Amino acid sequence: MLMKMMRLDYVNVRRELPASVVMMAAAVGLSFGSGMKLAQGILLILAFILVLMGLNRLVGSAMFGTEGAFRLLLPVDSKTRTLSKGLIGGLWLGLLLTVILLSAAAGYADYDGFHVVRMRFMERTVLYLLSIGFSPLTAGISMMLIPMALVLTASSFCMGIMILQIEINSMVLKRFKGLGLLIITLFGAAIFGGMFAGLGLLLQKLAFMHLAGLWLVIVMLGLLCIMAYLLYRGCARMMDRKMNLS
Repeated sequence: MLMKMMRLDYVNVRRELPASVVMMAAAVGLSFGSGMKLAQGILLILAFILVLMGLNRLVGSAMFGTEGAFRLLLPVDSKTRTLSKGLIGGLWLGLLLTVILLSAAAGYADYDGFHVVRMRFMERTVLYLLSIGFSPLTAGISMMLIPMALVLTASSFCMGIMILQIEINSMVLKRFKGLGLLIITLFGAAIFGGMFAGLGLLLQKLAFMHLAGLWLVIVMLGLLCIMAYLLYRGCARMMDRKMNLS
């Protein structure tokens, strides 16, 4: 049943998902050239708009209004609905962030005075990890865990917006529709995006203070798992108690 629900949720973002990934990759690629700032900015704006539109349908209009009322009739419990939307949103945004990181890793290099590549991004990253106490094995494991952390972060981000949508819509007599849902999605994205950006900056500061290590990576990944689970349980319970789509 989960796979069927995920296919149904994927329909909401099947146009925006591939287009946003391609545009973001192209924008990152243009950043390594010269004189392409305008084109890069346009691609970034378009990618952001596509992500916002897709998220608004996935965690907004697909839960409320006519479409939400139809889906409420399906023999699917709230936990499956929450998990489906969290996974679709998490895999989408996690893929988007992974593409950005991989594009940067492939294209960014350190050049000498004769414009000859001295060191690639990945080499610099590995050497930095080794310099702050990582072994080659733990450095490789840490880098392999990055995509998982991005998916967990993106899933938590989507479920946080869902909780905000359900809570605000349950507090008013007239349900938000159209522009109202979009505003709530944008507001939720700002709140939870800022929160996760702050966690990322904290991890970066700890790394610069030479407090990083595989143990810290595992602890942060564990905290992300706990946060995602709590948001998942809370969102599912709110769906049971507060969502009345009739």
